[in-house]
Amino acid sequence: MTITTSDPDHWRRVNALLTAALALNIEERERWLAELPEADRALEPMLRKMLARSSTGIEDAFMSPPAAVNLMAQTGVEDESERPGAEIGPYRLIRELGSGGMGRVWLAERTDGAFQRLVAIKLPRTGWARGVAERLTQERDALASLTHPNIARLYDAGTIQGGRPYIAMEYVDGVPITDYVKKHSYTLRQRLGLFQQVTSAVAFAHASLIVHRDIKPQNILVTSDSVVHLLDFGAAKLLGRDDEGHLTRLVGGVWSPDYASPEQIRGDRITVTTDVYSLGVLLFEILTGQQPYKLQRRSAAALEEAILKATVPRPSDLTAIDKSQRRLLRGDLDAIVAKALHRDSAKRYATVQALADDIARHLAGEPVVAQLPTRSYLARKFMRRHRLAVGAAAAVLVALSSGAAISIRQAQHARQEAARAARVTAFVSSILTQAKPKEGVGGTVTAMDLLDVAAARLDRELATDPAEAAELGLIIAKSYDNLGYTIQTEPLLRSTVRRAEQAFGPTAGTTLDARIELARTVTWREPREALAMLESLLPLVTTDFPRNAERAADALALHSFVLAKLNARVESYAALQRSIAISERYLGPSDEQTIRRIGLLSNTYGRFGDRKLQLEQATLALQRGIAVFGAQRPHNTLISIERWYADALRENDRPGEAVFILRRVLSDQLKLDGAMTLRGRNAEIQLGNALLRAGKAGEALATIREAVALEKQQNPAETDDRRGFSESLASALALGGYMREALAEDERIDQLVSRLGVEPPRAKLGRMIRHARLLALEGKTNKALQLSVAAEQQAGSSGAEQWFQARLAEGFIKRLQGDSAAAARLLQSLMGDPRFATQSLALQSDINAELGLAWLEQGNITAATKPVLQCDDLFRRAQIDPSVRVAGCLVGVARVDIDAGRGKEAARTLAPLVASWQAVNPDSPSFGESLYWLSRAQEASGDRTAADQTLRRAEPLLTAARQENLRRLISSRRNTASN
Repeated sequence: MTITTSDPDHWRRVNALLTAALALNIEERERWLAELPEADRALEPMLRKMLARSSTGIEDAFMSPPAAVNLMAQTGVEDESERPGAEIGPYRLIRELGSGGMGRVWLAERTDGAFQRLVAIKLPRTGWARGVAERLTQERDALASLTHPNIARLYDAGTIQGGRPYIAMEYVDGVPITDYVKKHSYTLRQRLGLFQQVTSAVAFAHASLIVHRDIKPQNILVTSDSVVHLLDFGAAKLLGRDDEGHLTRLVGGVWSPDYASPEQIRGDRITVTTDVYSLGVLLFEILTGQQPYKLQRRSAAALEEAILKATVPRPSDLTAIDKSQRRLLRGDLDAIVAKALHRDSAKRYATVQALADDIARHLAGEPVVAQLPTRSYLARKFMRRHRLAVGAAAAVLVALSSGAAISIRQAQHARQEAARAARVTAFVSSILTQAKPKEGVGGTVTAMDLLDVAAARLDRELATDPAEAAELGLIIAKSYDNLGYTIQTEPLLRSTVRRAEQAFGPTAGTTLDARIELARTVTWREPREALAMLESLLPLVTTDFPRNAERAADALALHSFVLAKLNARVESYAALQRSIAISERYLGPSDEQTIRRIGLLSNTYGRFGDRKLQLEQATLALQRGIAVFGAQRPHNTLISIERWYADALRENDRPGEAVFILRRVLSDQLKLDGAMTLRGRNAEIQLGNALLRAGKAGEALATIREAVALEKQQNPAETDDRRGFSESLASALALGGYMREALAEDERIDQLVSRLGVEPPRAKLGRMIRHARLLALEGKTNKALQLSVAAEQQAGSSGAEQWFQARLAEGFIKRLQGDSAAAARLLQSLMGDPRFATQSLALQSDINAELGLAWLEQGNITAATKPVLQCDDLFRRAQIDPSVRVAGCLVGVARVDIDAGRGKEAARTLAPLVASWQAVNPDSPSFGESLYWLSRAQEASGDRTAADQTLRRAEPLLTAARQENLRRLISSRRNTASN
């Protein structure tokens, strides 16, 4: 065989042979080489040399990439499928974004219309070896658990022909962080702000037990809106796993020398402090524009020697930096960098969060942990932090020493104010010293105890001083609100408004603030009354800027909230957008209330079903929230923003990520409040809804039941909140097969809505569709069909989700009626609708599943195969567990496998469904259906004994079913057995 190094076929063959050899144990390779076919004999010396180098475990430049990749790259040989326009799974390649030893990254787009977004496709080179596949799998697993606005998100993962893996990630159109700060001439404070976004992302990864291990500017891109995105978890290590040695032997080292820690160079154990060190190098470079070991970069050996032994220079010592910059770096920042870059990992910051906290202390003018807390250092920090107060005190001393006179009138006013302040102080002090715990609290005085005592004493002790009573009343009311107890404050606020008007006048700031708080409280009980209050108030507060800016933004945000409750969609959006604009202009984009109102806008978009806008605004709010409050967790505003972000994730086919976030949110809220407040129960109901969407029906039902009980316990009034909580409970009951209880809950909601007089249109249509399905399962299919048609007509032809849901319910009911052909025609028309591709993945999965079942009922396995396989792919992409949530899809997939003789595969598909029903509702006829098909799968796999046992479990459930199609299953089985 004649070969040349420029022959592409030669290198493809070398690669194929080497990949096969590397999959063998070392002791097996010699025999494999000896048995090479004649056509490959000429390759034996090259293969032997490659394998010899591989078996030494040396991590040299040749073996770092996958086997034979460098050789193929030298000859220009690449996989012919990697070219613009080529298809990789459901993606079409557009252009190459970059390449490295392990592979290339391409800009790509979806070809199947599932969603419209550009993605970054990561592909190992043609010569991908077993280790590269493992590393790509590791990156996929790492990214799948990370949901953070500063971490590039994983969208998809799979394999293409030949088993070659790929992952599809969020495409980030940005530049490396070091280039970004230079390009935009960022100040030191701005640079530290960007670095805080990086630490937020890395700390989040560490909280998920993932160490990045390759932090460098090329993996930290900043977009045009100054948002950081952390990329490339291909080198990530899952803490507690000891597989990095295995992967390193297969594909080489996993770190970049310039940013590597001493322990990485030595080959020691990797921990979170490894990332702390790399972040220290990055911080040094962001602050100075240079790397700490710039002079030692002449060779790899010199660089490694420096990292292991050389003293790290102080950023302020670099001669290339001007004097003013050196002065800013000297002290705290020198110390912070030195601590992060300590050669001894035990003497670095113990966590990335600790590093981030020290940066935050420096920015706030507080003492940093990295500095020795000497008296002189602490004194300097105090004076800088309180320079205005210190300056004022000095000015007073100067004025007094020079004999400056104060007018009698000013002195009298000062004495009056001092006396008033003393009375307020005495009032507050007496509350703190005389408060007693409520009975049954175990001797602990709670914040609520203090507020209740204060509110009760206002009338009794400050009746003759309306000004003091008004100001204290407003403080107490806001404190109730901060603790999540808004509804209890209405009587207090009504008297506070009267006192404020008497003491200060109708347009004074205290009066206006009290009126806003009163409207906020009334909103929960009677939104129309609150709307009237706000419409009379807004002309007074939306003038005289900037004095009224914060007040106007608050009133407009509340106005939007009330309008949303009254279903005034356009007006609600406009009011909140105006509120945000005022906040942005007068309070600033990083102000707490500005960020909170952006989150409120996402929540409002969600109420009306604008899920893409909902996620867009929620992401913006979270990015700003983490940048400002990330180091202060738990923080109430950050908790609210994370709740809204989780809701947006749930509505955008990412419920699994929402569950992860909401578990932490609920924990943080309980830590802050010390009890289950209104905010806590809101987090709990949102967690229940996310669990329900993710298919975790058992946990969802228990969580939602608890939240509903809390709402009734804490809130004596019937409000829109109660309707929303009850809607969640009815949905959970329906999914769990508790049909009669769900129907009863729907009836209670109908009665509640008739008393409230308003509900969101989406909620009304959703309840009609749910009710139709429940009636059908109860055997009342004619009435169910009428209700679903009515829901379709009310939804209109706009293509909204409820219209598709209503049509899907019609198809479901027709199938239960035995008219599977009509059901299939209806469902096919839905899938042919051009708006179908814009619906959620979960809804698309449900429609595919129902179509597959309709074809199966007609015995058309061929037609059923494609939709049932499609529904399976869709629900997994929608982060839904194989469970009762997707029972129809799982049954359909299993039936196709049973028909094809794949009994074991069918049994594996049905196992999680059976377990889910067993946990959620073992008395459900649907549990009987899953058991029936499991028995058929067991029979198809040859296990007749297990099949008979499973069928006996299914029989009583199917016999008692109200659905005729389920009763037919068991009767047909009996007929088959008797024949």
